[in-house]
Amino acid sequence: MCTYHGILEEYPLISIDSFESHNYTSTMFFITHIHMDHLVGLERPEFGRYVAKINAPIYMSDISKQLLSTMPLYRHLVPYFKSVPIDQPFTLTIQSNDPVQAKKKEGAGKISLKINISLISNYHNFRY
Repeated sequence: MCTYHGILEEYPLISIDSFESHNYTSTMFFITHIHMDHLVGLERPEFGRYVAKINAPIYMSDISKQLLSTMPLYRHLVPYFKSVPIDQPFTLTIQSNDPVQAKKKEGAGKISLKINISLISNYHNFRY
């Protein structure tokens, strides 16, 4: 069971495996794998409105994207689903107007991160 609240302490604009209202300050989201306890809040209309309002990407493996795209609860989010490679680093640029984040570099309003993320696509361990 996932007990993690989702927001990365070091990068509060990123939420992982949590889509509840306390994550509505994040500007990008990740789904590590499809277990229902890692999708809490994803089906809520409020989350869909938040994602649409800020055009927030929801990153996941290609297999997760394919599976979630077929589930009626999540079809409204399909335009925001983005596939990322499994076990390969990729670079993301995060836009932030947060003065706390910008203080790290004088005058900065953009944070560039290189993230190495491992997404699980364990085909024999799906729980719904």
